[in-house]
Amino acid sequence: MSSIEPDTVAPEPSHMIDYRSLLERFHQAIQARMRAEHTWQQQYGQGPDQTEKQLVASLESASTQRTTELAEVDAEHARIKAEIDARFLPQISNEKSDHVSRLHGIESQAARESTTLEQQKNDSEWVVTSVLDDTADDSPRRELDRFSTQIHKVREEQVAEWTDLEHQFKTVQEERGWKGSPPEEPERRPRTIEETQEWFNERVEAGRKQIRALRSLIMPKLFLGVRSLVVYFIAAIAIGIPFYLFVEPSALGMDATKDASSWAVASAVSGAAGGLLLTLVMYTLASMQQSDAFRRTQQLTAEVNWLHQIWLGYAREQLDDKQAECEKRQRAMIKERENKLRRFEETHTRKLNEIQSRRDREIREEEQRHAQADRELNMQMRNALTSAEDTHQQARQAIEQYWIAETSRTRQSLADYQRDRQRAELADWSELKNDWMSAYNQFHSSVAELNSDSQLQFPAWDQLSTLWMPSGTTPSFLKFGDYALNLETWPGAISEDMRLAPRVTEHVLPALLPFPEQSSALFKIRDAAGREAAVAAMRTLALRLLAMIPPGKIRFTILDPVGLGESFAGLMHLADFDELMVTHRIWTEPGQIETQLADLTGHMENVLQKYLRNEFQTIEEYNAAAGEVAEPYHFLIISDFPSKFSDLAARRLVSIINSGPRCGVYTLMSTDETKQLPHNFTLADVEPAMECFVYRGGAFHAEREDMAYWPIKIESPPNPELFTRLVRKIGEASKDARRVEVAFQRIAPKPGEFWSRDSRREIEVPLGRAGATKLQTAKLGRGTSQHMLVAGKTGSGKSTYLHILITNLALYYSPNEINFYLIDFKKGVEFKDYASEELPHARVVAIESDREFGVSTLQRLDAILQERGELFRRHGVQDIAGFRNANPNTPLPRILLIVDEFQEFFIEDDKLSQSASLLLDRLVRQGRAFGMHVVLGSQTLGGAYSLARSTLGQVAIRVALQCSESDAHLILSEENTAARLLTRPGEAIYNDANGLSEGNNPFQIAWLDDEERNQALRNIRQQATRQGIEFEKPIVFEGNIPSDITRNQALETTAAEFGRRETPVAYPSIWLGDPVEIGPPPAITFYRQGGNNLLMVGQDAEAAQGIQSAAALAWLAGGTPTATAPTVYLLDGSLPDTVEAETWNTLLANVGVNVRHVTPRDSVTAMSELAAELKRREENSDVPHPPILQLVYNVAKFRDLRKGE
Repeated sequence: MSSIEPDTVAPEPSHMIDYRSLLERFHQAIQARMRAEHTWQQQYGQGPDQTEKQLVASLESASTQRTTELAEVDAEHARIKAEIDARFLPQISNEKSDHVSRLHGIESQAARESTTLEQQKNDSEWVVTSVLDDTADDSPRRELDRFSTQIHKVREEQVAEWTDLEHQFKTVQEERGWKGSPPEEPERRPRTIEETQEWFNERVEAGRKQIRALRSLIMPKLFLGVRSLVVYFIAAIAIGIPFYLFVEPSALGMDATKDASSWAVASAVSGAAGGLLLTLVMYTLASMQQSDAFRRTQQLTAEVNWLHQIWLGYAREQLDDKQAECEKRQRAMIKERENKLRRFEETHTRKLNEIQSRRDREIREEEQRHAQADRELNMQMRNALTSAEDTHQQARQAIEQYWIAETSRTRQSLADYQRDRQRAELADWSELKNDWMSAYNQFHSSVAELNSDSQLQFPAWDQLSTLWMPSGTTPSFLKFGDYALNLETWPGAISEDMRLAPRVTEHVLPALLPFPEQSSALFKIRDAAGREAAVAAMRTLALRLLAMIPPGKIRFTILDPVGLGESFAGLMHLADFDELMVTHRIWTEPGQIETQLADLTGHMENVLQKYLRNEFQTIEEYNAAAGEVAEPYHFLIISDFPSKFSDLAARRLVSIINSGPRCGVYTLMSTDETKQLPHNFTLADVEPAMECFVYRGGAFHAEREDMAYWPIKIESPPNPELFTRLVRKIGEASKDARRVEVAFQRIAPKPGEFWSRDSRREIEVPLGRAGATKLQTAKLGRGTSQHMLVAGKTGSGKSTYLHILITNLALYYSPNEINFYLIDFKKGVEFKDYASEELPHARVVAIESDREFGVSTLQRLDAILQERGELFRRHGVQDIAGFRNANPNTPLPRILLIVDEFQEFFIEDDKLSQSASLLLDRLVRQGRAFGMHVVLGSQTLGGAYSLARSTLGQVAIRVALQCSESDAHLILSEENTAARLLTRPGEAIYNDANGLSEGNNPFQIAWLDDEERNQALRNIRQQATRQGIEFEKPIVFEGNIPSDITRNQALETTAAEFGRRETPVAYPSIWLGDPVEIGPPPAITFYRQGGNNLLMVGQDAEAAQGIQSAAALAWLAGGTPTATAPTVYLLDGSLPDTVEAETWNTLLANVGVNVRHVTPRDSVTAMSELAAELKRREENSDVPHPPILQLVYNVAKFRDLRKGE
């Protein structure tokens, strides 16, 4: 009798837990029991059984048995033939596969050679087009441009020379009042442009000399203005007096004596006449001398202009000739380039034909080899089949002989069988019952075990509220109810024979969704009861997900257009801890639904294109490799689909459901089958990707055929109070789970990579992790990637990003490769460590900077830009790489300007903001070639005060951290809002495509705490010391702390000379503090002149005392160690027992007799001393006296010094 144990059945694949094999085995056991019952009844209840009848028939028909044996022999023969086929057919198949593989190898080799040939052709064409490029420096077009530039330069120089000469001539002409005739044109004309230039230079030099000579003429100067009258009077006196003294009156026919008044009158008249005559002679000579000089100068000036016009004519002719020559050479170059390209194409075609011919020959040879091997294998197979046929014939002959003897033995077998049949009847019934009860007990125990495991994995809600602990792993299944199995309704499960009845007829199986392979579910409803059950199922699944998935690794997007959020209001408690867990709220309106679905599809696109690619099949594989940057799971919960779903939203939903599971995005959805679906949408589009359940007969049923018969009892969610307690407990645990820290060591250089990189071509530095296997790097200096904009709201990780950028650059590049100019406008000390640790790369560190110092830094960088421009021009190079290649021993580092909260430059519309805008624009536009890069950081780009959009448009690299949607548009571009989807601190988007969406590269910034950063800075400084690199200390401006007098180099120098000085400094200086620009500290020098005093007015007593105490120290430092009298009078108006008084006492305790301390009570006496000293010095003004400084602190306390009414 056959056993009723169920046959072994291979389970079919299923998205849900595989109950199919369990139910199938029990179903097979039922069928086997029914067959066994039927067999037993047939065998023992209806007379002789089939075996007995067969034995009787065997005696009557031996030929039938013989036929059976022969059939077995034939079957054996068929098996042997099958073995022969199994031995030879694989060999034949392998030979065929090998043949195909060889053919594929031949084709592949030919393809590779063709590809290599194509690459060689492209490389050759590129070389030709590069060498014969129209824009190359040695091209005719460039040569013509240089010639034209030189011509224009000489023309401008000549115009300047001529204009200057003409201006000097006209100036002298106006001074002397000379008017001459027009100049004559020279008779001789220069024959060449070089001769013209030479004549021009000679005439300019001669004209300048002639003007200098004209100005130096003495006689013409005597007749300028009233000087001619002076000359006349001197000449009259010079003639009149000798005439009076030495000429006798009688010589003129006068009979008067010399003492007579008439002679004096005559002498005066003679002197006047003679003086007039002499003056006229001198004026005539001076006029002739000046006119000759003016005519020569006028002629030279006119010739300079004439030569300039001649030079212009020659220049135009040469420029036209040069243009014709260059155009001819340009046409020749183009023709040469076209000839070479044509030869490359002909060579490429010939070699390609050779490759094709060789491929065809090798294929023919392989076809011949394959045909020979195939013939040999088929011959061996035919020989084996012939041998098997011979053996088969021999076996048939043996069977024929056997059945002659077997007939006699069959009679004896019949008698023996009838005797044993009665004993077998009892044994078969016992076996039937035992097999059935064993199968039932196995089914019962399996169901009990499943329920026990389910209760352990999915405890009741009240137990979960007290026992719940955060999970470290994801679950394998999600429970949302139980399948109700009733054996009374299972056909054949209850036997008619009560001896075979089961003990229990009702069982339950947990209704589970597998996670994370396929956890999307669709609940189909038609009425209010179905909707209530569907909402309960989705709420149960949501709560199970929260309880079983590690905290912070799940996000919900909930759409409840009909319930308006009431259906899932309990989940909104998660927003109290992390709004991202429920995407801020429950969404109900059509526009909101479209937006949320668009965000989800954008997230999926990012995961597929940036993370999974072809490296990972599922999000689970990616997360296993990603570690701390693992992506959370997203569950889209939709109630009452298709209410308020537009056609666009429906299409997006199809994409999410079908493609989402690979990205970790799943959907729990209920749909009302009575409502019309959106246009071009059918449930058949999404059902293959979801577990589908339909509500009928008061319960949900799975649409899977194997489980469709059994109703599902949905597990009820806990009561509102318990639901809230569970959600809040889980939310509390998830509060800090979003924080992700990528270790700095992942991106820091290995020991052998310290200061190993060269910045001449570009600078490249890793910033953090971009997915599971890659690091995100920042590249500056190549192409348009020259400058960077970093923006993110408070707490987004912007400061950490800047620290990573600065520290890692300083680790990869030496100070000879890169320098930093750091400006921080925030009310903090972000950059202070770079100053205190003396980072060798830092040149300027501004902490809580003033706008004035920031603009001064920009001006310094602008000066460096100009200096490098002149340097490159002198060396004939175009960029920093060219200079360093030409001068390998001359360091020229790239410069990185980093400004945090750069918009502080523009908070006021004043000269500072205008200067900052112009300087930043120049650095951004011109800094590329000179190795100068700008990194701008800000919390927001909105508002009226910011850098011009045209300047920001030149910043190609954008790094966006967490920000608002409006800032996302500004940071990246109008169409690119990916930044608004960033969810955690340190999560960022690196975009080097001017903010266009195709350039988005999401990544997680590495974490660098203060201690690790400071240790890295110390290592950098030690490395510089070991290598003997000398570096200047950075210029440090700390706007949030008072000036430190110990850092004043000028005061330090003055103090260092104190011990060697024999006489005090004659004009001492005092320093007021640190500058708010790059320059020396502001100082005041006291000269020995009236009004050389200083008045300080304000309410900051501490600052005033600081300036005065520093002034006292500076004054004393300019003195001598041998001074015995006070050089500083301190009129101290501070109150006793105050901080100010203690400060002055400390100063007085360390300076000795050089300071006289004066209280308000002693002020009159002190003033009397100073007045006496002043009087003494006035009486002995020829004797040098040491300078005295009078300091008055809190002048209001010195009432005795008030001027009397």
